[in-house]
This record gives sequence, structure tokens and C-alpha cells, in this order.
Amino acid sequence: MLRPAVGFGPSGVGAAIITTYFLVLVFGAFLSVVFAFLLRLLMDLFHAEELWEWAVAGIVLSIPMTYAVRGASRVTDTIGLQGASRQIAVFLFLGVRGIAEHHALLGLPVAALTAAVLFLIHRAFSQNAES
Repeated sequence: MLRPAVGFGPSGVGAAIITTYFLVLVFGAFLSVVFAFLLRLLMDLFHAEELWEWAVAGIVLSIPMTYAVRGASRVTDTIGLQGASRQIAVFLFLGVRGIAEHHALLGLPVAALTAAVLFLIHRAFSQNAES
């Protein structure tokens, strides 16, 4: 009897990865925009022009953002948000609550890679502006 390989079919690992990717894309969108905005402000403030500076700053910035999500989730539990307010909170920041509360270190390499990509985008646009 042949068994399907891991990653194929509706119950495979590949389906789980794709599902997780799209859920994070939707529920992490607001925090990603906030991260990009704050990182860009910090890099302009410190006049950072190197990839490693952006990556380190991304890691450093992700730490208070993780604690902010943790705090916001505790506040929403304490005040007992219901209805539309709860749905807005879930969409804005509670979608990544489980990662922030249980796997906080997982965000560090992701923050560094995201900051590196943002650096490359910044550099490409600044080179176009100078031309």
C-alpha cells in the first residue's frame, strides 16, 4: 500500500505552511506596517546606511513590539472586549497573540530578515531618487 509523501494532500505539511502563511499575512498586516514605519523612522534618525544596522535595529524593535502585543492581549482579556471591538482587536494585534506569548524568540530572526528586505527596498528607492 502506497502512502502519500509528507507535504502533499489536504492534510500534509505543505497545506499547513500555506495556511499559516496566509493567516499571518492577514492578521499580521497591521503590525508589519507599524514595524516598517517605526524602523524607517529609527533608521532616518540614526542615519543608518548598512544592512547589518537595519537587521540589528529590526531585532531590537521587535522586542518592545512583542511585549506591547502581550500587554494589549492581557488588557483586552481584563476588560472583556466583546463584539465589534473584540473583532477589531483581533484583526489589529491579537492574531499574533499566541506567537507573542509562547514563542517570542521566533520573532527575532523574522524581524532581522524583514528589516533586511526593508533595507533593500529603501536602498533601491534612494538610488532611483538620486538618478
